[in-house]
Amino acid sequence: MKKIAFWRLVRILVFTSCVCASTQPVIATLPQIDSLFSHATEYEYGENRQCLNEIHQLINKKNEDSVFIQQIELKIIKQLQTNISIAGTQFFCRELHLIGTKASVPILAQLLNRDETANSALYALEQIPGKPVSETLRDALKKTRGDTKVGIINALGQRADESAVKPLSKLLFDKDEVIATAAAGALGKIATADARTVLSKAVESTSGNVQDAVLESYLACADKSLQIDNRADAARIYGTLYHESYPLPIRLAAFRGLLQTAGDQAFDLIRIALLKENQNIQAVAISYISELPDSLSISRLSASWNTYSPLTKIRLLSVFSERSESAFRQTALVALEDSSRDVRVAALKSFSTLGMADDIEMLAHWSIDGSHNEQMAAQESLTLLNSKNIDETIINLIPTADDSMKIALIHSTADRNITDACDTLIATLIDDNPNVRRECWRSLGMLASMDHFPKLVTRFDTIDDTNEMKRAEQALISIAKRNDAPACSEIIIHQLKDETSPERFSAFIHILGNIGNDAALPTMRKALTDKRKSVRRAAIDALGDWPSSSPRADLEKIARTSRDVDGILALRGYIDLVDRDTTLLLEERFALYKNALPLATQKEEKQMILAGVSKIGLFDALDLAKSLLYDDQLKPEAEMAIIKISNAIQTHTLECLRTEVNNVIENSANVHVKDEGKQFLKRNSQE
Repeated sequence: MKKIAFWRLVRILVFTSCVCASTQPVIATLPQIDSLFSHATEYEYGENRQCLNEIHQLINKKNEDSVFIQQIELKIIKQLQTNISIAGTQFFCRELHLIGTKASVPILAQLLNRDETANSALYALEQIPGKPVSETLRDALKKTRGDTKVGIINALGQRADESAVKPLSKLLFDKDEVIATAAAGALGKIATADARTVLSKAVESTSGNVQDAVLESYLACADKSLQIDNRADAARIYGTLYHESYPLPIRLAAFRGLLQTAGDQAFDLIRIALLKENQNIQAVAISYISELPDSLSISRLSASWNTYSPLTKIRLLSVFSERSESAFRQTALVALEDSSRDVRVAALKSFSTLGMADDIEMLAHWSIDGSHNEQMAAQESLTLLNSKNIDETIINLIPTADDSMKIALIHSTADRNITDACDTLIATLIDDNPNVRRECWRSLGMLASMDHFPKLVTRFDTIDDTNEMKRAEQALISIAKRNDAPACSEIIIHQLKDETSPERFSAFIHILGNIGNDAALPTMRKALTDKRKSVRRAAIDALGDWPSSSPRADLEKIARTSRDVDGILALRGYIDLVDRDTTLLLEERFALYKNALPLATQKEEKQMILAGVSKIGLFDALDLAKSLLYDDQLKPEAEMAIIKISNAIQTHTLECLRTEVNNVIENSANVHVKDEGKQFLKRNSQE
């Protein structure tokens, strides 16, 4: 307790000193924290760091009080001259890293010459400004070795010490490769004229890892020269390093540097690279094209188009496309005649940004007649074309285009979301070609609004082609769901009053079922009693597709009263409605499935019921599944249902479930069922 009280007193004294006026000698309050420094001096690794943390917090808080910080620095210097622990030395050096001045240099220089404290001293010294530190570091180069010497070299580089160039130049040829490599790196950071001269000579007189480090540092010198707009010096170095004998990364960086310093000559360098250099250099050249300002000059690259490799052509087309300037369009047109399919694909893709209204027919032809990849590229560009009058041109081309072209253009109206094309598409629904009509219905399904719906229903009533009718059904359903579904239902119901064709009547019923507006249920119920079998079946199917549970009772009634196909279809629709109804409680859902089971005469319907029951975590559901184990046709499904139901049941009493699952495992011949059962037992094993 006394020790705790002491530390509290120290804290009070320390922070009370902070309120003193800046003119008051801070040293008067410093003796009160002497014990903190004393404890820090004796600190060993792994001990309580409380005193260290308090010193650090005190320095941070008073960092703007220069007089106080000066006194703290003097105290640290004094502590470092005592018989201080290595851990304490490291701590105080870290604080000098933050507040140290030239006053700390002498003691740090001493510590720098001791192996056990060299790293800590170096950490403090590298952040202290001024010539004394640099002189100390240069002097230490002669006295240190190994990691300490490497650290000093790195520090001289970070400080950009110009006077260190001479000693570092000698270390470039040190027997220790690590030291030589570090010296090269430091010279690259200093990057003075003398440093550049040393590195220039060392490029040819070094080898291996050291030469790699020299090349990287010489490159860094060029980059620094470029940054300060010493373009001539930078260009000279880049030119030296752009030599086939040097590593590829150096050559690539040097070539880019040459392009940056070449001014008006950059284009010529790019052209030569595209003709003579390897693919890596060409990639740099091509990527730099996007930074060149003169598109007309760049387009001259096309003059040598036939001499480029396919990969170069593809890369050029990609860059031209990114710039999206009309000057490159002619090159893309030439590329469409290339013998390489990959080049043609790249050219077609480039039209997404380079293309104009005049290119629409060309792209449409490629989307029909090209290879698969060419078709996809042409369709993509036709969709993405963004120059003037594209949509208007597509609409105007549709009426007079040949059948294949017409289909491609109609397809693009949907991909481009050209809603203004709807009137033209509706007019095209009378085209003689059924493929054209089907494509029109496809696009109208995505584009048409409520205003177009009555016309489309009227047109639907004239369709005789079965495939077209299916596509038209999908279109009308899509339009209704995107717009006013109840209003669309009313239009169809009105149309049905005069419909005489069983096929179209059934199709309208199917559309109503997918729209699912309850106002149409009276019409659907009337269709259930229609004398025409196809109409009745369509109504049953439509009610089974209904988005709500409203027709469930209608389907159950048919399933109970009809034992033919109508009854089977009605029962399947009933089961689907129960399965999709998310508003039902588990008990309600189970009761509906249970009521449906006696109506099931076919294996398929019983399997559907079992699949639904297996999702219900109730013991009653478990009993129902068990009751079907004795039906050989349903045994596998019943076994799996027992496992799934057991997994779904949430209860603290699992013993009965384990018994049921064990019985299934023992008696089942199905390996998958056995595995599922074992997993259940593992998850629910007794503690």
